[in-house]
Amino acid sequence: MAAQGKQRSLAVFGILVAAALLIPSWCHMGKLQCHFCPLQTKEAPCFNLTTECSPGQHCATSRGFYGAYHALSQQGCVDRQLCDGAPRVVSYMGVEYRVRHECCCRDKCNMAPASESVLKMLLNIMAEKEEYAARVLRKRLWGSCEDDYNTPSPSASVS
Repeated sequence: MAAQGKQRSLAVFGILVAAALLIPSWCHMGKLQCHFCPLQTKEAPCFNLTTECSPGQHCATSRGFYGAYHALSQQGCVDRQLCDGAPRVVSYMGVEYRVRHECCCRDKCNMAPASESVLKMLLNIMAEKEEYAARVLRKRLWGSCEDDYNTPSPSASVS
């Protein structure tokens, strides 16, 4: 019973956050459009929502880990400084998680792969073991944002 109440609370919170992000987007046209799903447990359902990024933001699929366990997921816009592949510590419901943002630069390019997807599993392994290889693979799959990071493009050394 308590679990159902918690899920309803998370769903209501997600709808409120979505409304807060979508209402301003109706006032601005021509900006990057991204899939949106609030930070929540990875098993929670996401509705087909879209949000609009502010200048200096990219679409992102974010994953939160508790140790090696992928516990949280999120989709939306993030500041481009968060797209460097480095994990950030985020507190969610009193627990700290390591969150990584996988960014892309085209409209609605941040759709998360299905949870049983081999590609998603490989990207998570590479992100933990070989960040450079993961960045190159994400760049080829989802489009490059490298021009925004003030770092040399890794594509020059990978064929």
